[in-house]
Amino acid sequence: MASSSPPNAVVTEGFEKRILWKTASAGTAGAALGAFLALGKKTKVLPASLTGAASLGMLSLAFTGAQEYTRALTSSDTPINAAVGGAASGALLFASYGSRPVYGAAIMAALGCSADILFRVLSSSSHSRQEDKPSFWEKIVRKTTDEEREAFLQDRRRRILREDVPNQKNANASHAD
Repeated sequence: MASSSPPNAVVTEGFEKRILWKTASAGTAGAALGAFLALGKKTKVLPASLTGAASLGMLSLAFTGAQEYTRALTSSDTPINAAVGGAASGALLFASYGSRPVYGAAIMAALGCSADILFRVLSSSSHSRQEDKPSFWEKIVRKTTDEEREAFLQDRRRRILREDVPNQKNANASHAD
């Protein structure tokens, strides 16, 4: 019997990179925000930036972990996954400040779901625009295909050989004298 991948393999593929990327991005943003706020309050920058990085990093880890877990459980990539992630991180955030976790879960679930829907709408419209014309960076840095590279190398070899042929004739003529 042939082994086949589970139905959610495509949905969960690359979840480690998504979790790491989102958590690292949030940690970096938290460090920058902490440093900015410390400069405004005229306090020490390092402790403030470390606190900001840890806080946003942990919230992002809770959000992304719950989002990816829901994605794996449901075998689908829907805004509901972001709502569950938002509920988890919101409950943790509000509980850490002594507020009711239910309020935080509801608020952050709504924000997470809304942000996911907005991101999907914006990315789908940008994909349709990208199909029509290349972006600025695609115009500047264009990837060459294997066929283009091979054609370039063949052309270069032909030019080199053409330059060597007259030199060989001249060399043979000088040896004949």
